[in-house]
Amino acid sequence: MGNRSLNKNVSYYMIVAASLFLMFFGGIIIPPFASEITQTGMQILCIFVSMVILWSTVGGIVWPSILGIIALGLTEYTTVGNAITAAIGQSTIWQVMMCLTLASAIAQSGAGELVARWALSRKAMQGRPLLFSFIFLFILRMISAVSNPLGMILLGWAIIEGVANVLDQDLSEKYFRCMTVFVVVTCVNGDMIIPFKTWLTAMWNAFGEMMGSELNFMTYLAIVFIFGTLTELACVLFIKLAKIDVSFMKDMDNESLAKGSTRLNSRQTAYFLAMLASIIIGLSGYIFPTTNILCRISKTLTMAGVFSVAVAVLILLRDKDGRPMLDWKKTMAPGAFWGSFFIIAAAIPLSSALISESTGFSVWLTSVLGPTFSSSSTLRIYLLVMVCATLLTNIASNAGIGMMLLPIVLPVADAAGANKFVVGICCIMSACFGLMTPGGSAAAALIFGSKDQLKVSVKDIMGYSAVFILFYFVVGAIVFPILDKII
Repeated sequence: MGNRSLNKNVSYYMIVAASLFLMFFGGIIIPPFASEITQTGMQILCIFVSMVILWSTVGGIVWPSILGIIALGLTEYTTVGNAITAAIGQSTIWQVMMCLTLASAIAQSGAGELVARWALSRKAMQGRPLLFSFIFLFILRMISAVSNPLGMILLGWAIIEGVANVLDQDLSEKYFRCMTVFVVVTCVNGDMIIPFKTWLTAMWNAFGEMMGSELNFMTYLAIVFIFGTLTELACVLFIKLAKIDVSFMKDMDNESLAKGSTRLNSRQTAYFLAMLASIIIGLSGYIFPTTNILCRISKTLTMAGVFSVAVAVLILLRDKDGRPMLDWKKTMAPGAFWGSFFIIAAAIPLSSALISESTGFSVWLTSVLGPTFSSSSTLRIYLLVMVCATLLTNIASNAGIGMMLLPIVLPVADAAGANKFVVGICCIMSACFGLMTPGGSAAAALIFGSKDQLKVSVKDIMGYSAVFILFYFVVGAIVFPILDKII
């Protein structure tokens, strides 16, 4: 055991040392590999690549992001002071903090679990295992959209275990194993719906900067919602086509899933209303005409301001015992999600630097990949984006890969005559599906780390994740080219 720990530490420090050398010195000693790329561009590329390696391999998020910001400030592109200002002086950071406060409050209060158990205990699903499976996944996705997806994954697994216990079945049954993986898939899909509370915020903002205009969030929302629903239907269809035994669920008493009261208390109700009201008001700028009062509020406050007002009001209000409706310290203390904050803080300025004129990457990528894409059909363009982004995000950090690919695929797709907005959504979605390896995403790391307790194998995780990814490729190859023409 001692030798194993020693070897693990040696590997850790070797990766750290190599990555830090690349981060601070790689761009100085490695010459540009193309005439269009500058030495400054090589420095920024080395910083970004080293951060992706560190995010994906040694389990570090905060310290690689901090050092990455410092390294950026040591290049000719900017100064350390300006790099820090660019990192923490973003409204995005504030927005994520406010949104995560509400999401954490919902998760900690038990409101998410209560709603899920209530919905799953309805008589309409009695004796209908496939309907039960679909509704179960759908509800987890919807609550993940306004809550913490990792928390909903844990909740989903707890409900699966509860179902197994009620039916006196073992978790090693094939149905429970595949549903355990599909819970991760559906919660990841749910996390994409509102890209204002996780690392997706970094990609969304970088996407908007590259497009040079405010993005139509409602179109994005419709696309990811449809894809998510199709995913859940595909999961249920797979259970049927694979002839996975669900006969033991025919006599399940769904009401046993409802524990105690199924009514939200005043505090839980306030959290849900605050989250839903924030989302509705924030989206009003995309829904209503500019003369509408909600649209004016949305445009004036922005999404960050709307969530800020909601949090402030909840802290201001008191319950019947005179306590704040939302206790900030209690809500944020257990897990302040600093990983999300620091990824966003480091990724946005580095991504902007990577596509700046001083690096030369945009010119080089367009000249190299432009001819390939320009001679390709729209279908091939989307297939290339889906396959490249999904494969890469399964061997590296989804945040890092997504932020690295956006500045590559958008100018190339534009040169090829494809719809940049749809291509960007395709890239963002594909970068979220790091499900097959532990380094692909936090959700993947969670299931790989819990596989023994869940009684799933690596083969189960990779196999059922591959089923979803193949389905995504097939559906994406049909849907994205259509959206390219109509949006």
